Amino acid sequence: MTQWMLELPHFRLSSDGSLTIAQKDDNLIDLETILPSGDIESIVVAQFDKLNSDYQEFLRVASVVGQFKVIDIKNFISTQYKKDYNFLNSGSDEILNDENESPEALFKSLDKYGFLKLIYQDSDEWLESTYAFSSDMIQKAIYTLNTFSKREEIHLYFAHFFEQEFISNPERQDLLVSIYDHYSHSPDKQKTKVYLEKVCKYYFKLKSMQEAIKYYRILFKLFRYEQYSTELTAVSNWTLSEWHKQIGEAYLAIQKYKEAENHIIISLRLMDVQIPSGGFSLWWLLKKVNRHNNVLYQNNFESFSYKKKKEKKYKVVRGCLLLLSEIYNYLHKQNLFKLSIKMALMWSSKLKVDIKYILILSLYSMEYITSAIDEKRNFQVGICAMNKAKLYLENFDNTLSYDILLIHDSLAQCYFILGDWKNALSHWDYLISQSVKLNEMALWDKGVIMKAFTEFHSGNTEYCLKTSSEMLIKRKSWKNQCLAYACVFMNFLLQNEEEDMAPTLTIMKNLSELTEKMNTTNYSIQLVYYGIVGQVYYRFGVPLIENVQSGLVKIVKYLDRLGHPSWGALISFPHILDLLYFAYNNGVFMIDNHERTVCIGILLTLINTLEKYFVAYLISIPVLALARGLYHLISGEYELAIDTWKNGLIDKDEERISNIRLPYFTGRLYGLIKRFSIDPIEKEDASEKFNAISNIFSYSFGIIYDEPIESRHTCIVLNDNVKNQVFQELLNKSVVQIQNNSRSINYITQQQNILSIDMKSNLMNENIHRGIPDRSNSGNLLQSIQRKQIITSNLTSASSINNPPRRNHAN
Repeated sequence: MTQWMLELPHFRLSSDGSLTIAQKDDNLIDLETILPSGDIESIVVAQFDKLNSDYQEFLRVASVVGQFKVIDIKNFISTQYKKDYNFLNSGSDEILNDENESPEALFKSLDKYGFLKLIYQDSDEWLESTYAFSSDMIQKAIYTLNTFSKREEIHLYFAHFFEQEFISNPERQDLLVSIYDHYSHSPDKQKTKVYLEKVCKYYFKLKSMQEAIKYYRILFKLFRYEQYSTELTAVSNWTLSEWHKQIGEAYLAIQKYKEAENHIIISLRLMDVQIPSGGFSLWWLLKKVNRHNNVLYQNNFESFSYKKKKEKKYKVVRGCLLLLSEIYNYLHKQNLFKLSIKMALMWSSKLKVDIKYILILSLYSMEYITSAIDEKRNFQVGICAMNKAKLYLENFDNTLSYDILLIHDSLAQCYFILGDWKNALSHWDYLISQSVKLNEMALWDKGVIMKAFTEFHSGNTEYCLKTSSEMLIKRKSWKNQCLAYACVFMNFLLQNEEEDMAPTLTIMKNLSELTEKMNTTNYSIQLVYYGIVGQVYYRFGVPLIENVQSGLVKIVKYLDRLGHPSWGALISFPHILDLLYFAYNNGVFMIDNHERTVCIGILLTLINTLEKYFVAYLISIPVLALARGLYHLISGEYELAIDTWKNGLIDKDEERISNIRLPYFTGRLYGLIKRFSIDPIEKEDASEKFNAISNIFSYSFGIIYDEPIESRHTCIVLNDNVKNQVFQELLNKSVVQIQNNSRSINYITQQQNILSIDMKSNLMNENIHRGIPDRSNSGNLLQSIQRKQIITSNLTSASSINNPPRRNHAN
């Protein structure tokens, strides 16, 4: 009530909180305007009864409209009531009132309780001005003074009035809401349904998804229809399917995935497309889909001829399946994601090639390439689909759209998986440059980080630093800052200069400050952050957070929770490996305590995660070799560790060091072989390769000291009993529950080596970019001073950073 009274012109709120009357000596307040008791509605009604009777009639009509032009209310009164009020005359009409006031002034004087407020003043004709009620409560109180039949009469009049405006000017889509609102309070229920559907589509087109959902729910209710039922006789299956698809897409846009999934599945069901939950029906569907897509593969993914009359249905089904794939991707339901993509390809192949078909083909290729470890044919199918998608894309009308961005994202990921850095970077660059135009900043973020990550592993550390710095400057969220600092930090650690540690210390300070802004909803990004925390702790002895061990336990838990191949987790692997090897160097695995248990837990869950989700990635070959090698090293199995590291050398026969595809990990592997091998020939070869990589790529891996045979030792034998103890303590699980992968280590290693060779031979030679061609110390590398200029002022606003870190560390 106080708020309502404050809206009136004479009331003021004093500094002590009391409500007072603001009046001047020459402007005394009429005491009859002060009503000391009663609820808001009774106060409004009491005041309303004291108004001019003609003005009361005006307000009754206006209350049905809410916000109105004065001319519209005047037209209703003159046509329906056959009355003409002086206060509704035009400014150009003859003034008839005794006080010789203008109609506008008279109109304002009649509103002595301030029921109305001016929204828009028309300077030429005051009747064209727009007014609204001062509050919804005032409008509602006056609206209820109309009889039910009178309300219906007024609503129907304005429904017809706005409908005619819309028909004469169809671009006035904003009128649809008013037309529906008036029809919904009139006896014409058929028009109500028609315009309610139009309102739903109007808000959906505007991407106002909350409003679209609101009106779709009203639409379902209006047809006396339960949302998740397919029984509705008043509407055709086709129309009903379209409704479900749109409300499902609206739910997806606001990240309500379960509701979205329900509606999309209903939409498919209404078009006689079933997605079984399991059993024989699912097996039979998969068999049918795979058979169809196999024929498509043999036909080089050329689309089949189709029946024109079924084109619309095929497109709707395909659209629903694409939405389902997006939902399952967000929910990390990988099997259902794969099924929906396969089904989408089957239905899309019955249509002419369009941008949706290319998108589905790119997603299909990525799915098959990532599953190539299980069947070599999958690799061939994936490569064929990827090449066809790229060929279609090059010859297609590339009008910028969200689908185009997703295609480039998918192709970039495919090439990254294959280790084809040149093509991956090309697609990341397109994604970065074009996503800004569509304001798709999430794709821009992904493109920038993955570009930096790709540049780092291809050996282009200078460009990686520049790309990461761009992210630091432009994007300030915790996630983006964390990922950018991860790339910058790895670059600084590899710089071959040891005089100035200020930049590294600045980065560590900034990383510690990120803890206060942490977003705890994204597990994979937290893996990156806590990986850096552990890396800094075991490299430099600096705790970035108050309880480092608690942070390291989270690495174990998040790796265990990971149920899909996340690119965020992929970025964390260099940091996690670095922390584990420095923990080994610091003797952590020698002492039986909680710290050792945690580090063993990180190692075991890392290996398990790599084997379950990343084995088809080229990058996982050296990463797994480093992780498994450390596993054997801890157990005192030195020869097994060395053999494992050698298995991770995917380009060990490459004559040109600059063509090595993963120089950072390859250099780490050669450094470990040099350090622990007792074979002089093997040690010398590893030393040569290690030094060559360090020189060509300007890496500073630190001084490698040879480990004599007499210093060999066993930290702890990592048998099943030890694993069980670790998993029970950290995850309350057994080793059997964790290691549910039926593929043996030897099988995975063998398949990875075969796959690595296939990646080289199946890609066109000119498209392979392994490192930097014709690279030398004096050739293509940016000079040290250029590298310093790139990161100046990017890492801190307090001081400029002029030099990369200069420090060597023993491996």
